[in-house]
Amino acid sequence: MAAPGIRLPVLSNAPAPTATPAPPADASAHPEIYVPGDRQALRGLRVTFINMPLREHAAPNCIPLGPALMAARLREWGALVQIIDLNSIRPHPSPEQVEKLITSRFGDSGLPDAVALSGLITTLTWQELVARQVRRLAPDCYLVSGGGLATDLPQAMLRWIPELDAVATGEGDDCIFKVAIDARTVRDRRLRWSTQRDLRRRLHASDSVYRGQRPRDLDSLPYPAWDLCDLDVYLHNPIWGSTANNSSSTPFTMKRSMNTVSSRGCPFACRYCDRTATGGRSYDVRSAQNLASEARLLMDRYDIDFLGIVDDNSMVVRERLRELVPAFADLRARGLRWGTHGRMDEAGDIRPDGRGASPPRVEWMAEAGCVYIGFGAESADPDMLTAMGKGGHILSAGMENLGGEEFPRTMVQALRNCKDVGIHPNSTWIMGYPGETLPQLKRTIRFILESEQAQLVSSHASNHSMFVATAYPGTEMMQHPVVAERIRRAFGDDLHHYVSELDDATKMISHGGTVLNYSAIDDDIFMKLRSLVEQERLEEILSL
Repeated sequence: MAAPGIRLPVLSNAPAPTATPAPPADASAHPEIYVPGDRQALRGLRVTFINMPLREHAAPNCIPLGPALMAARLREWGALVQIIDLNSIRPHPSPEQVEKLITSRFGDSGLPDAVALSGLITTLTWQELVARQVRRLAPDCYLVSGGGLATDLPQAMLRWIPELDAVATGEGDDCIFKVAIDARTVRDRRLRWSTQRDLRRRLHASDSVYRGQRPRDLDSLPYPAWDLCDLDVYLHNPIWGSTANNSSSTPFTMKRSMNTVSSRGCPFACRYCDRTATGGRSYDVRSAQNLASEARLLMDRYDIDFLGIVDDNSMVVRERLRELVPAFADLRARGLRWGTHGRMDEAGDIRPDGRGASPPRVEWMAEAGCVYIGFGAESADPDMLTAMGKGGHILSAGMENLGGEEFPRTMVQALRNCKDVGIHPNSTWIMGYPGETLPQLKRTIRFILESEQAQLVSSHASNHSMFVATAYPGTEMMQHPVVAERIRRAFGDDLHHYVSELDDATKMISHGGTVLNYSAIDDDIFMKLRSLVEQERLEEILSL
């Protein structure tokens, strides 16, 4: 059941605010992208997105951006769309409550023609549950799963969740049209669902996989269908800060915040990360003007005072950051602050000749109203950074002494640059990466503490938490020999069981007496270290 005060939107085909609508794609020029030429092609088609729960220990603070973007896209072509957001509910609902909610929403709006499940790699158990309920309640709907889980394990998903018609991989902005057109075909031809395994996939007997591609112009996409989201929840839960419980700390607070993305993909190749669902290493950005236009609408319509630009890496293109200064000038004057994610080598901005860029890009960001950057620092040890696939850029400027020990110069300079312009840096860390030793972990902890001692980071707003190195399907880390051996020892060949145990990397996974500790540190000692980290007793680790 929804918590008190949650607004549950019903089906709507009201158009979402948008920039210039995207013209129909030229199939001959870009055949993998399909956009219907007839703007009424989906008129009356009922589509329901169901967003899976995440991180029960943290407040829901980011609207389901993927479903909201696709919902806005479909409404431009006449579809009737709703979002059932299970992640907006705390505590997470029971199976009975989920079924009651879905039943109620289907009863209010009519049975859907298409249902799209959305979720990260950690949502397998939820998707299995919801798929069974949807198939029981709307037996002939066209049921598809998309997002991170479906992208990483498409064929496995079709085996594990037999209720699915298909899965969709990659970016869904245009792929969702293919799904919707097929759902219309199933409805119009009255192709009934069959429980017989050899008949259950009604249109895609070959592999039942849609392969999404990125639209060529991100500025042409409509803004998210905010009105279909549970804004009573999301607006009032801070994107970042101590109350967000998401490994972020801030010296400031926010009253009403919303999230967006300004880029897709990431050009780097960290071995613990999988970007496949958002375009892999292919990188593209929205213009500064388009991003400012969305921020302006959010201020005018929802009175936000903070915008979380939650891209994995929004700082790649220096020129786009410079253009944010004039684009955001009026927004900053009205009091809008914002934050984002980036890399320390970008914030350090040290040129190949060893000199600092002038100005560093964080100076433009601060002028445009940025007050927060989240860095995936992960480790301060050179050998571990190299093992993680981060060493090439982070170590390119050599080492610098801080508090009597040598650390990567780019990391020190990143914090220094942020301090100089008034941006709060929040660094996140990983412990237990394959091969990590206790001295290497101690070097990271010393960097955290020494950066506070040098007043490069506010001591009362410094992040002391650490993620546990977790191997997610689709990552290079998953293929590491130590990782593969440990997972095999714990779960055998049962990938389904392993995936169902995955969480947001704050969870220490163990099974069958095997702890998934991939470091070179003894398991018992590692578990003691983990306990000290969770209690933020970092100084005690240095004494071991």
